[in-house]
Amino acid sequence: MFVPYQWPHWVRTADSYSISLSLTWKSEEVRRRNDIFAVNAMLRGVGLPQHPPGIHPTIDTAKVALFRAAAAAVEPLRKSETMRRALRRIVKGRDANYYYRDPQKQPDAKAS
Repeated sequence: MFVPYQWPHWVRTADSYSISLSLTWKSEEVRRRNDIFAVNAMLRGVGLPQHPPGIHPTIDTAKVALFRAAAAAVEPLRKSETMRRALRRIVKGRDANYYYRDPQKQPDAKAS
């Protein structure tokens, strides 16, 4: 069965065990749309409304170029755990690294 990338689907099995194998293949167009969605999400996060991909092809091309250039510049920095934390905080905000926190140091942590 072929289900296009990012199409919702649901698999229902009978009363016995079932094995499923999923192979994901992303075309260049799918990668491009994913990059546009990522840029749009970041821009909406700072309060700038965005059109969906395809409405303004020239702007979409600029978004993809800037996103990929930034990703290429940031990729080597992601090898350092300290830099990963800093980058996550910059991109996703103050609470981006919540899972790194020590629960004992949190004000709402329950005593064991």
